[in-house]
Amino acid sequence: MINSPQGIRKQVDEIVRQTGLHNTTLPINRLPAELFIYTLHLSVYFLDQEECPFNISRLHQLAQVCTYWCDTILHTPSLWYLLGTNQDERIHDIILKRNPGSPLMVWAYTDSIESRDTLFEKAVDHAHRWQTIMVNGPYSDSLWTYLEKMPPSMRDLYIELPMGSETCHFELPEGKPLRHLDLTAVSVSWDSPRLTCLQTLLLEQLQTNPPSLSQLIMILSSSPALRRLILREWQDNPMQDLAKDYRKCDHIQIQLPSLTTLELRGVSRLLSTFLLTHIESEKCLSVASDR
Repeated sequence: MINSPQGIRKQVDEIVRQTGLHNTTLPINRLPAELFIYTLHLSVYFLDQEECPFNISRLHQLAQVCTYWCDTILHTPSLWYLLGTNQDERIHDIILKRNPGSPLMVWAYTDSIESRDTLFEKAVDHAHRWQTIMVNGPYSDSLWTYLEKMPPSMRDLYIELPMGSETCHFELPEGKPLRHLDLTAVSVSWDSPRLTCLQTLLLEQLQTNPPSLSQLIMILSSSPALRRLILREWQDNPMQDLAKDYRKCDHIQIQLPSLTTLELRGVSRLLSTFLLTHIESEKCLSVASDR
């Protein structure tokens, strides 16, 4: 599909293959600047849980299409916003030179605590610009120390500790509500004001300190724009507390008009039943539950 990110990337790939002076008169170059930059962004960045969503060689390739593309890429800070563990210090310096003041994403997908610490040591001087943090790897005290520096303006947090890890607690610093929160083997203060206005929520492998039903209802009810809700493999609070919460909250209907994906696996039957019978959404096209 032309209107999908994949379709746009295919079109851009075809343009890249057409080298020569005629590239300066391509129809895409007549797009408004904001739309052209957005198209470049879609062709460069893609969120994948296995691969870094940014490859500097891709920008280099696109910059060779014509002078207009090159100038746009070199002078658009938002195209240079990701610092990753797959990049060396030279690449980090280039990115920070091209993006001296705009928001940054810190992407740390590595089993090496040393490599992750090296990245955060470079990024911490720009912590006030962090917008997104994506971490996949083992727990360390140093990681928690760096995360505590997340600014009030940061909007997206993804932390995935390895399968089988004990649940680690992270105290969310004060700040604006998050948009996206994905946590694996990580708990937070479930009453935090930052857990309102969420657009996506994934809570996985919580062996200790999961949110109570009342806390979960509060999070969901205050996030009407939530599009994706995934709960997997976590130990519920004591059954008597869950049953008490169920009776107390049975009259509540949770309105999630934007919800399209709901997945409940490895959670208690009582919790699963409550959510399946109390969430109201006309757009939900994907529901998965093992209960």
